[in-house]
Amino acid sequence: MQRDLGLDTEQATARVAREIQATDVIDQLRNSVGAQFAGAWVSDDGNTINVGVTDESLTAEVTAAGATPVVLANSFTKLEEAKLALDNIDIDQASVLDTTSSGSGIASYYVDVVANKLILEALADSTSHAEELAAQVGLTASEFEVRVVDSLPTTFATVQGGDAYYINRSARCSIGFSVTTGFVSAGHCGSVGASATNSAGAALGTFSGSVFPGSADMSFIRTVSGTTLTGYINNYSGGRLPVSGSTASAVGASICRSGST
Repeated sequence: MQRDLGLDTEQATARVAREIQATDVIDQLRNSVGAQFAGAWVSDDGNTINVGVTDESLTAEVTAAGATPVVLANSFTKLEEAKLALDNIDIDQASVLDTTSSGSGIASYYVDVVANKLILEALADSTSHAEELAAQVGLTASEFEVRVVDSLPTTFATVQGGDAYYINRSARCSIGFSVTTGFVSAGHCGSVGASATNSAGAALGTFSGSVFPGSADMSFIRTVSGTTLTGYINNYSGGRLPVSGSTASAVGASICRSGST
């Protein structure tokens, strides 16, 4: 946070505290305004909690909770359900996302809470296909936006995580964190059946599940008997940080990462 945001220790601590508060406020309002919730995000400076609602009569409630109300047209639930519907197309039918030039031409899709729309990123010659997909999941023209990109996503060597490990004793990736019977990592690191070894060449395990490309980029490596799984992350500063759970942070909140790649 010092490097990327120019914050000293005191400022970074204060910002993280504000972001934790923002997550609590957003969760509270998401529940209280119900179907009229239209998304939320933290401002770039971390000082303002913006909460979208589709009903102007709810702005006073948002203000009373300590957030800044923004009246928006589309409910977050509608947009998120459309995104999940695209995920299901990807799983059950044919892949929505494709990293080949002869494929669908859709690079990504996601809910942009600030724009209050579902965004589909596509190659210039695939915008019509993107529009058809949006219509297929029930979106109207005001609920989605197609953004043209120059290229489809592809894999690169730099993937952040924890300690280094090697796939089939060649390509290198980083461990995400330990889970029961193994660890999680990125899907593009390896396919099911690929071996995983540590930097000393000792066997760690085998890829038991992997998703990439498609609706996610994730994998699970089942470790071999005798492997010690710890709840820590290498901080690459001579120490380690504990992993004790997870929290969905507000859009715009700070995120730190650690890894060898």
